[in-house]
Amino acid sequence: MCIRDRWKATEDAENLIRYFRLNKLCINASKTEFVIIRPDCKRKYKKVSIVIDGYLVEESTHFKMLGLTLSNKLSFQKHIDEVIRKSRVTLGSLKKLSYKVDRDTVKTVAESKIHSKITYGGFLFITP
Repeated sequence: MCIRDRWKATEDAENLIRYFRLNKLCINASKTEFVIIRPDCKRKYKKVSIVIDGYLVEESTHFKMLGLTLSNKLSFQKHIDEVIRKSRVTLGSLKKLSYKVDRDTVKTVAESKIHSKITYGGFLFITP
């Protein structure tokens, strides 16, 4: 990204802040991040940073919105990896629980804890 583009990104951020203030909304610049959607290629891109309301904001490679993690290459791989990790932790807990409660209870807990994680946002993975 050249200096002109960085300046334009900062200007866009300032316009966004102005819009928030005019509509009596607030933005916490210290918790703000941005993602530039990039092509999936071997080329290395230099990370960009912009200034928003006096805070230096770094470009992120992914972001989480409504529980779904999306990368700057429009990939859900990080989300899938996180779902697998959380499901494995839950399965370990269920194994310990299975020695103390009946099978139907374990099945109900598994469906509520694991199935819900796996199916949440699943409609995004289906290609028409």
